[in-house]
Parts: sequence; structure tokens; C-alpha cells
Amino acid sequence: SYSLPSTLKGIGSYTFNSARSLSSITLPEGLEYIGEHAFDGAKLSSITIPSTVTSIGEGAFSCENMVRVNWNAVDAIAKGPLSSSIEKITFGEGVKRVPDELMSNCSGLVRAIFSSTIEEIGAGAFSGCESLKRIDWAENGRLKIIDNYAFGRCKSLNEFVLPKEVEVIDTLAFCECDALERVILSEGSQLREIGQSCFADLNLLTSINLETSSAPYMIIGEGAFSNTSLTSVSLHNVKIIGENAFRACKKLEVVNIPINSPLEEMGDCAFYYCPSLSSFTFPDGIKKIGKSVLYNTSVSTIVLPESLEFVGGG
Repeated sequence: SYSLPSTLKGIGSYTFNSARSLSSITLPEGLEYIGEHAFDGAKLSSITIPSTVTSIGEGAFSCENMVRVNWNAVDAIAKGPLSSSIEKITFGEGVKRVPDELMSNCSGLVRAIFSSTIEEIGAGAFSGCESLKRIDWAENGRLKIIDNYAFGRCKSLNEFVLPKEVEVIDTLAFCECDALERVILSEGSQLREIGQSCFADLNLLTSINLETSSAPYMIIGEGAFSNTSLTSVSLHNVKIIGENAFRACKKLEVVNIPINSPLEEMGDCAFYYCPSLSSFTFPDGIKKIGKSVLYNTSVSTIVLPESLEFVGGG
């Protein structure tokens, strides 16, 4: 073990590198900087990052035995993943943002616990965490944004419960989450944007309750649900459906769009090759319909509303 002074502001690069007997250390409040590979090779099994830390260098905690992290850093930048062996990470109260790629490729991570103050999960924050199965959200949380590729390649996630405060799920946020079957929006969800290819090519994805969203409108990005196994979808408050949004959803049978829906625009090939889809109703206010939106479906009759300003070819 090693005792650090309470006045310490920084730990330089390689300070405890290869300290193979070091199994216990307490980082003091007031610490601001931890250099690259500072504890690389140490025998630490757990660590608490103080709230005052603002910078952590690459490979600072590359410890083979590291299994638990308590992350209290309110406003920190971390270069690269912490450690691939971490099994559980807990974010303390006061933390507002999970740094980009903080836990990327942490193959041992099984559980993540989020505090109520988290507002954003950074780009690629949990990408490649192939063992991640359990995510615990605090009650009365403030999470608003899940950045691009945040949970990409989390191959053990089979269900994701979206906190109601989340407004944006960004591009590729759940890319290659091959086991994901259900996305559940909490009652009163504020979700207003689903990014490009967010859930694309998830062959086991059969259910998402978009009708739970109480946001004034929602935008569904290009290819957001393409090539999934959705059987039905309700788009009651959707304003824009991007190109290829539901392309090749071969099991999709029901698309519920209310006649008074705010839908204004439907991009090219939005429902291209959805052979199980046999009926479709355009809402009264739609202005633009892209090309081939219902190509290779089983829809035989459609009614074009008077509001329409543009229809694409094909």
C-alpha cells in the first residue's frame, strides 16, 4: 500500500508503473492530474477517482486485477480506456458526463451504475464492452444525450431501458449490439431524435415502444431501424422519417401513423423491402414523400393527401 499526501495535485507519468506489489492506494481529494501509465502493471483491484480530477492519461490504470472503479470526477478528460478487466463501474453524484471512450473495449465490464446527475454519455464510452449486461439508472435522473457509438458492440445487452429524460440517441449508438431484443422507453419519455443507423442490422430487435414518447415531435434518422426484426411500430409524433429508416424490415406488418400526425417528410426508401407490410396510411399534413418509400411491400392501395408538395420517382 502507499499513502499519498492530502496536498497532492498531480501524479506524473509512469510514477507507479510496474509496481506489482501495490494492491491498495487512496487518491486524495484535490488531486487534479494522473499521468499516462501512472499505475500500469500495479496490483490494484479497485480505485476511486476523486471529484477534483480533470485529466487522466492513456493507460493510467492498466492493471490486470482492476475489477471495480468508483468514478467521482466531475469534469474529467480520460485518454483511452481505463482497464479491460474492470467488472463494475459506479458514477458518483455530481458527475455530469461520462467521458468519450472511457470504458471502450473493457471486455470484463458486466455492470454500470449511473448517478442522478449524469446528463450525457460520451462518444464510444462503452463501445466494445462485450460482457455488459446490467445498467442501473438512478431515479429522477437527468440523462439527456447518448452520444454516437456510446454502446456500440455491447454484444451481451438483450434489453435496454431508456430513461425518460433522454432526448437524443446519436448515430450508431447501439451498432452491433447483436443480442438486443427490446428497447423500452420509460413512461413520459422525452425522446425526440434517433440518429443515423442507431439500431441498424440488429436482427433480434423485435420491439420498441416509440408511442410512449411525449416529446412534441421526433426525428428518425437515416437507416435508424433498417434490417431489424420489428413487427410493428407506432409513429404518433414523428416529424421526419429519414432515408432507409425501416428498409428491409422483413417482418414489419403494422405501421401506425395517426391521420393528424406531425409527419412532414418521409425520405427515400423509408420502408423499402418490407414485404410483410400490407397497408399504409399517409397523414393529412405530409409534404414530401421520397422515392421508392413503399417499394417491394405488399401495400396495394394508398391515398395521397392534399397537403403533398413532392413525390419522388421510383
